[in-house]
Amino acid sequence: QYDLSPLIKSAGRHTVLNLVDPGYIYYINVCQPVHAVAPYHMLANAGLIRTSKTTGSVESLGEVFMEPFNDFEGRVTLLYVNGSQCAYNSSMSNRARVIFVCDPSTTVEEPTLLDIDKESCVYIFEWRTNLVCPEINKKAVPTEECTFSIPQHGLSFDLSALKPATGSSFEVPDQDGKGKFTLDICGKGTLASSDCDGGSVCYVSANEKRSYGTLSSFTYMQGGLKVMYTNGSACNESEATMHSAAVNFQCDENAGIGTPVLEHMHACYSTFVWKTNLLCVPDHRQCVLTSGDNTYDFGLLASVSHVRNVTDPEGNIYWLNVCSDMSADHQNAQSCPSSAAVCMRKKDRSGHDFTIGKAQSLKLSAIDSRRVDMMYGGGDPYVCHNRTTQHPSTLIQHECVTSGSSTGVLEFVSGPTPDQCLFVFKWKSRTACPLAEDDVVPENNGIIIEKRLGLAMNLSSLLNNAFNVSESRGKDNYVYMVRLGGPVVTGIPGACTKASVCQTKGAAGFYRDIGSFSTKKFVVRGSELLLEMESLVSKCGRTNDSVKSIISFECSKSAGVGSPEFLYESGKCHYLFRWATIQVCHDALVRLAEPDSDRLVSPASVSSSATVGIVVAAVVVFVLASAGLYLVRHKLRTLVDLACYKSLSGIRVPQYHYSKTTSQLRSTDENGDTELLTSGSSLNSADDPLDTHVLT
Repeated sequence: QYDLSPLIKSAGRHTVLNLVDPGYIYYINVCQPVHAVAPYHMLANAGLIRTSKTTGSVESLGEVFMEPFNDFEGRVTLLYVNGSQCAYNSSMSNRARVIFVCDPSTTVEEPTLLDIDKESCVYIFEWRTNLVCPEINKKAVPTEECTFSIPQHGLSFDLSALKPATGSSFEVPDQDGKGKFTLDICGKGTLASSDCDGGSVCYVSANEKRSYGTLSSFTYMQGGLKVMYTNGSACNESEATMHSAAVNFQCDENAGIGTPVLEHMHACYSTFVWKTNLLCVPDHRQCVLTSGDNTYDFGLLASVSHVRNVTDPEGNIYWLNVCSDMSADHQNAQSCPSSAAVCMRKKDRSGHDFTIGKAQSLKLSAIDSRRVDMMYGGGDPYVCHNRTTQHPSTLIQHECVTSGSSTGVLEFVSGPTPDQCLFVFKWKSRTACPLAEDDVVPENNGIIIEKRLGLAMNLSSLLNNAFNVSESRGKDNYVYMVRLGGPVVTGIPGACTKASVCQTKGAAGFYRDIGSFSTKKFVVRGSELLLEMESLVSKCGRTNDSVKSIISFECSKSAGVGSPEFLYESGKCHYLFRWATIQVCHDALVRLAEPDSDRLVSPASVSSSATVGIVVAAVVVFVLASAGLYLVRHKLRTLVDLACYKSLSGIRVPQYHYSKTTSQLRSTDENGDTELLTSGSSLNSADDPLDTHVLT
């Protein structure tokens, strides 16, 4: 016996994941007809419908024929019959079969269309849910501290604040005001009556006193905690032999600890609703931690467009999307429910995917100033050594690396052991470092001077070109127009007129400014050079902050000037790009003559001292060796004298003189040629403040 009632939609409907039958949308309800779906015309009693995206036609795939049953393979099954005329066989009516599959990591995830048997006109669906899982922890009870743990979801709720003060309990009047209930959520009632002594829920009126029992179990469903109280006073007014009660706790951020309200009072069974902020789960998408004087923000690592993956030595694949969930997997690389933050595909299970970390279970903790741990709980016990007592959890150790990039590198560390079902990953990045004020570096016509490091670089060849960057996100194909030296040119009046980064889509007329030219700002964080541009016209629907584009420049000697590459969109509407280019490599950097000046030394001068040293050393070795041979062997001395005389006798040595010249600073384009910059960009030489040298 399994209770599928939580799947019933009293309003709205479930939408089926359809990858089999393009051009159609499927809607389903359990044990009840599908409610109206605008603009489609609904069919009476249809519990499962198929709608055409093009014509708007609606077909019934049937109505519920009987209660759920176990098929010959032991799977919970629900049949729908007597649907519309079959499109594949006019002599038959549509039918459907929904197979419910146990998945402890889910609650009411949406069903999936598996197959269509056109010959028999049968549509087959799979619905993964924990409602059909064996109740291993049916008698789960809270701890003495009144903490309710739900390991399959990686959650725990501390309701100790609801424990009444000594000698008192929460009181709730009955519906006609003739009596009242007293509730002691975690303990035992304190009423003196023999009928209520020892009860956690009791009812008292002028004529009677009765107990509704003590806490016996609890369940967590759809964000609510249902606590059951059983084995109360004897009841002779219904089939139940004893009084019992249930308290349904619901999240309400504004309710404080809240108070219970009587919902139903039946002959032997009563239910209460208790809205409280103690049931509210922190928003895992915020991902900000404050520890002492340090603040950490991991929102930049969250993605709404892609998910990261890493493979362990055994060939198992892991997908992670911290501070978000698997709904960002528009490429459908994995099949874990959207509520998962960490998904695993076991190589030895024919590619089956398992949740090993639920997004809503995220907990952040600072180990020290340079390490922050992310812990995810909940998921499928199948991946554990002991499937009856263990549930998976995932630990991500974020390590601060100031010399690394913002997004960093994700590594697999270890998997479960017989004693602990824990997956460990290590993530080294600069995002794991405490937030600090940005070091903004000035830029003038592509010349960037970073006085803190005593270096400068020439990025004019990057700024003076236009680039188009492509991205595929599910069914949407985007093109990002990038031009860092000024606003992009779209050819469409009024489109992205201020944008250095413009997001476009195949649909005509879609142009979005995601980085305005006038907000361009070069920033050095650690050893990473970033270019940030906020949009002056576009706001993020998730945060109401300005949309921002961030370009991270990386050294690549083989890339030449290179071009930007789209990485992902973060949960804060930050569009991240990577740009591999030779222009930021060490060989292309120019050293400042003095730490606090803007005067430059060319790259050739940076390595000149080393080159001179090598040449001098080689000459000294050669001279010493030759002198030795010269003095030792008389015959050789004669030959050397003769060779030197012949080689030098025909050479005239010209006279040289040196003089300073004035010229304008020149920048190098991508072909190695030079072009004049404006006179305002000329940089003074180290020798004469009125003189300029060529930057090479």
